[in-house]
Amino acid sequence: MAGCLLVADLPAGMDQDQDGIGDECEQHLAESYAPVVFHSKKDPNLPSSVEWFLSKTSLWFRDDSCAPLEMTQLILAPDISALPEFTRTGCGGAVHSGGTRSSGKRVTFFIDDVDENLRKGGLDTKDWATYYHAYRNMLGGVTIQYWRFYPYNSGILFFGDHGGDWEGVHVILDEGLEPFETAFLGHRGITYKKWDDVKKYDKNHPLVLSEPGGHASSQLSESDLSSDNYIIQKTWMNGTDSGGLFNLGEKTKPMKGMEFIRYSGLWGRPSRFTWPSFLYYINSAYWGPAFNETGMCDGFIKAWCGGMKDPSEEECYPADVSK
Repeated sequence: MAGCLLVADLPAGMDQDQDGIGDECEQHLAESYAPVVFHSKKDPNLPSSVEWFLSKTSLWFRDDSCAPLEMTQLILAPDISALPEFTRTGCGGAVHSGGTRSSGKRVTFFIDDVDENLRKGGLDTKDWATYYHAYRNMLGGVTIQYWRFYPYNSGILFFGDHGGDWEGVHVILDEGLEPFETAFLGHRGITYKKWDDVKKYDKNHPLVLSEPGGHASSQLSESDLSSDNYIIQKTWMNGTDSGGLFNLGEKTKPMKGMEFIRYSGLWGRPSRFTWPSFLYYINSAYWGPAFNETGMCDGFIKAWCGGMKDPSEEECYPADVSK
């Protein structure tokens, strides 16, 4: 694609996140293939921006290896840049908000759930930000991940009821920077579909269904296309159908104003359940994109680094792990 620079050592002024893709190229590609997301009008929890969410909550630390359990509020309305800068020494040792991932969601920093009257999320698509992560892939091209955030996830009955829900879809470009494949993030795995098999708007924008109640990403069916039960979000239409399309940068080198991507705690409160363990887990809050569990294997964060050319340990694995 004309005007796109893919060079390993671009000057910092042209490649702020130092991923070998020029910043203008990243933005151009992200806008060119950004998805159209269909949100159910009946969904009790719609998206928001990170800023919207943080202004209405607080940062806490939890350690259930202590007796009694520790639950400590640290700061109200945490700033984006401050989120990954906390260290707390609990009963099990030091925990860092910018690197320690709690595998069991039990010894961790967390951002508290918003009040019940705010769990609907943004009431206008102009309040809904979309965040993207672009990187060079093993095909010789670029992968663009599109992430959306929901302040709350009501689930079904008491299953999957938790604060803070990150969901996404990836567009994988080949060495000619042409679309090759689309990846849909589900509840536990990632589904890959050939580009030609994905329904699109205006040839280049994949049509994505946000699962009502659970928010997992999937393809639209023909019945979905003909239905008027959805709020349609064209994620690249800033100020019209979207609150903007923002470049996250890399976890090790976030773009200015996107430092929250380094935060390794939970985006919501751990569950009120303690037994059975699976119920505790699925009803606890979720990690952000760079620490996401979807498709994770042996500590490798596939939802953030899948197919990445020369993935580094610092980018693609948590710095350390807590209980």
